[in-house]
Amino acid sequence: MFTFRNFIFSLLEEKRQGAKQSDDEGKMFEIFTGYHLNGRNHMSHYREEGKTPKNIHDEIKDRIGEEAYNRIHNHASNMAQKIHDHLHSMGYKGKIRKVVWTSQKSDIKHFTGKDDPNNESDVMVEYHHAPGSTKNGIEHVGYSMKYANNAVTLKNNTPATISHTYGVNSESMLSHHNEHMKRVHALLGTSSDTPGNKMHEKYKEVRNSSVGAEIQKSSNESRRKMIEDFHNQLKDLHPHKLHDRVLSHLAGETQSPVFMAHSSTSGKQNVLNNRDHYTKMLALHKDHLKINKGSGTSVTITGRNGVKLFSIEAASKGRPTKTPEYMAKPGAAMAG
Repeated sequence: MFTFRNFIFSLLEEKRQGAKQSDDEGKMFEIFTGYHLNGRNHMSHYREEGKTPKNIHDEIKDRIGEEAYNRIHNHASNMAQKIHDHLHSMGYKGKIRKVVWTSQKSDIKHFTGKDDPNNESDVMVEYHHAPGSTKNGIEHVGYSMKYANNAVTLKNNTPATISHTYGVNSESMLSHHNEHMKRVHALLGTSSDTPGNKMHEKYKEVRNSSVGAEIQKSSNESRRKMIEDFHNQLKDLHPHKLHDRVLSHLAGETQSPVFMAHSSTSGKQNVLNNRDHYTKMLALHKDHLKINKGSGTSVTITGRNGVKLFSIEAASKGRPTKTPEYMAKPGAAMAG
């Protein structure tokens, strides 16, 4: 008998599969853009064998299907040309000599030799400026790659990172998650030192049962309390102080220039400087910034006339046995 519970879980499964497809398409877009920037050769990397750009390309290719594969290949080729054009429009006169896949945080320091905590580039290039250019020598330039039709995720942060950026107490927020994890261990029959991947495998075995539903309910409640705690610690902050923390969150200063390279799945594309873009946009709302408690597991940052700039959600991304990430997504004013 197909019950309402079965119906709900089938919808959740479709949502998970859709998220997986979107994630795969995003990775393929990174890999193919780098491939075309690198003269139709796969990027350099700092990954172990089995996880190289070619390995991930081969793994994802059949999973996303022929239509998506060809579409992404075409859009990535166009994006690579758009990046070249963008560099030239900024007065860069020279050549890209090296292209590196830097989607793992440690990759950036391997490539540039610099600590650059705010640099979230997925692809970085080594640009050699031509003699007589306005710039000289070698420069590393990064690109945060986005491939989506809907509102792209601006940032994914751990509770510790976002607490540091906004100056709030992470231990207070995490206490709610820790209480949730005690319930998870009890429901799954695991201990506190069970590795996260093994615990998630056990959760997948029961997620379509009453136990799985109880774990998801507990996850939702803990994330609601975490975001409420986050809001309560910031709700009385002066708009100018909130402005400085928001700018640091969305576009902190970086050692190397970093640009967002965004393509919709229909092929609409742009390349922009995050720091410049958000500095100008937030300046319009500096005197009016406010953090508002949303429904469920999110807060919104609003500006002049109450316009929604972006939201921050405590998200489990389908893994209620894992510490939530704080995902920032743009509102209508910022997306435009």
